Amino acid sequence: MVKKSSSSKKKSSSNLPSGIFKVKSPMMHSAAVAQIQTALAALHFYPDKKGKNFGIDSFYGPKTAVRRFQLMNGLKADGIYGPTTKAKLEALLK
Repeated sequence: MVKKSSSSKKKSSSNLPSGIFKVKSPMMHSAAVAQIQTALAALHFYPDKKGKNFGIDSFYGPKTAVRRFQLMNGLKADGIYGPTTKAKLEALLK
């Protein structure tokens, strides 16, 4: 029996990048940032609700929604994506 692909929530969780991401100038731009933004959007923390693709643009900037996610989930709201924020995202995406 062939199992079909798992749900997008579990897929988002397993694809979260490791490492530290924070707002820099110029803004960081990568596929890993898009993975973070996509996981946040799956939990209704959109970079920009009114923007194209809800603001998922692969740029790690002030609109990425990490700080708001942290604030709403009892984490230190510093806007830095690291191991603690990743673990909380993974737990909520399960």
